[in-house]
Parts: sequence; structure tokens; C-alpha cells
Amino acid sequence: MAFYRKLPNELKLKVWESAVEDPAIHHFKLLLPNVEDTQNMSIEPITGADSSKGSAQNDPSPWRDYWNFSAVDHLSRLVMGPIENRLTLWTTDQKKLQRKAQRQTVDGKDAPLRYGERATIDAARDLVRFKLVGRDLDAGSLSNDDNRHLLRGIRRLAFDWKIDSGHGKNDWLIRPFDCVGDGHRHAAQAHCHYIVCKFLALFEDLEAFYFIIKVTKGEINMRWLAEHEDELRWGRKEGTIDVSTPTRQKKAPLIIGETMTFFREAAQANGLEVFHDKKRTYYEVRKEDTQRLITHRLLWKLLEKLEDRWKARLLVRQNTDRLTAKRVQQPKFKALVYAA
Repeated sequence: MAFYRKLPNELKLKVWESAVEDPAIHHFKLLLPNVEDTQNMSIEPITGADSSKGSAQNDPSPWRDYWNFSAVDHLSRLVMGPIENRLTLWTTDQKKLQRKAQRQTVDGKDAPLRYGERATIDAARDLVRFKLVGRDLDAGSLSNDDNRHLLRGIRRLAFDWKIDSGHGKNDWLIRPFDCVGDGHRHAAQAHCHYIVCKFLALFEDLEAFYFIIKVTKGEINMRWLAEHEDELRWGRKEGTIDVSTPTRQKKAPLIIGETMTFFREAAQANGLEVFHDKKRTYYEVRKEDTQRLITHRLLWKLLEKLEDRWKARLLVRQNTDRLTAKRVQQPKFKALVYAA
């Protein structure tokens, strides 16, 4: 970053335009409390909360780069975006960082290199993706003023449709919205719309919610592709699909690449949302786009149930003199896809 300070303002603006050109997706851990603890959640960066060089290199979230640039001078802070849209989700625990630095110094090691002391994003356009960490999710017990204050200002929120790894190492909840049907008139579901809706109610400023689907060969509906092979072949641009190989004989990288090409072209043609981090691109998909995915029916059935459930909700708040109720803001429920 030493060279950045010496650049003329015109070049600094060019650097910033390339850094914040597209809406970004930022990854965080949302730590859930244990049953015996105070029912307050907390937020940490996805790769750790020590701001070390290793954490920065492994975290694909663009907020670390934003911080590096914006910390340089007044001009860079202005370019980051309108002040009213800036949202700080996490700040370094300075006491913890100092204690760690002292321990490392005693052992003869260098103090950790800081790559951002706080996570500040543009809440009007950036997306926050949470990994839920803890033993269990009890949405009812989490409904308190401290948690609502913690999540205030988050307008765009995303959760993974399915967690396929990391549970043993990181204590991620594999099925946080799992439901056994207790008290509800529906069978057991991996994504209970009652639980999802109750948890999302903690995000008072929510404007859009997304489920994120990782596109793998196991997620692609090969039967559907085979049945529509001729139709898809004639409807695609030359060079975007391998017409010489039958669908069922294609290797995983090829079929995943063709599927993501379809999603990218659909997003560009229909003006859908696209988010980026430092490693991947995430495309918004419509109901007609996801027929080639295994989760197609379950995904849109759940999103429709969430919309219906949300319309019936009332937000009740207790003032000093009385209880007041008002309609909860109706967010948009969407889906994103990406490939590893």
C-alpha cells in the first residue's frame, strides 16, 4: 500500500473504481449463544477475528481491501460510498489483539499484521453472507433488543442453501432451519419457513434475502438436461455448449462450466443481480432458470411460503407507555448460484 499514497488523485479514483465497481458479497460468521449463556449473538470475520495476514489472505470478502484503501487518506474515505450507506459490522477487539501480540512477542515472533480493524460495507448494494456457528438455533430466544441492534442496518442478507463441509472443524450448523413439525401443520422440513421467517424478523432493515446454491455436478439435474438436450442445443450460441458429447457422458468440470455459462448469460440478458468477492461470482437466478437444478422445486416452494408467511406478520414493539404494532417491511426473497 506504500505506493498508493504517492499516486495523484486521478489515479486513486481509478483504483477505487476498479475495487468497488460491482456489488460485493462479504462473508461473516454469526455466532449463536449456548443455551446456558446470555442469548446474545456476535459477528466475526469468516476466517478469524485477529486481523492477521493469514486471515486476510484466506478471506475472499472485499471489505478488507476497502479498509486498506479507505485508511490511506480523506479522498479514499469519500470514494468508498455515501456516508449514510456505510455499515460497520465488526470491529477488532483491541484488548484481545494486544494480548495476542504480547504473547507472540515474548515467544520471539512478530506481532500480527493488521489487515483491517473494522468491516465497513456499503449496505445499500453489498450483500452479507452469514455462516451460522453454534450448537442450535432457537429463533424465539434470540429475539431481544441486543440482537436486533447487532443486526440493524443489514439490508441484503444471504444464507447457504446447504452446508456440505466444515461442521467438525468450524462448528457450523449443517441444518440450522431444520424442523420436526412441532406445533406446525407440516411434515419435517430441512428449511422450515416458520423458523426462517422468525429468524429473519431480527433483521429490521432487511430489503432482500437470498439462498445461495453451490453448483456441483450432484446439484445439476442430469435427467432434465438429457430430456431437453436437443432443445438446449439449438437454443444456445455457437461455442457455449459442447454439442458433440451426449449430456450424460460429460465430465463434471464441463457440465458445471456450461451450467454457469447459462446462468451468467441469463443474468446479463435479464438485468439480474450479480455479486462478486475476490474469488467467485454469484448470479441471481429466476424460477425458470433453475429447472436444471435438483433443488428447483424445494427452493421456490420455500421462497413462496416465506413470502406468504411474511405478509401475515406483525411487528410488535413495546414503548414506555404501550404496545404498538405495525406491518413488517416486505423483503424480496431470491436465489443466487455460484461454482467453486
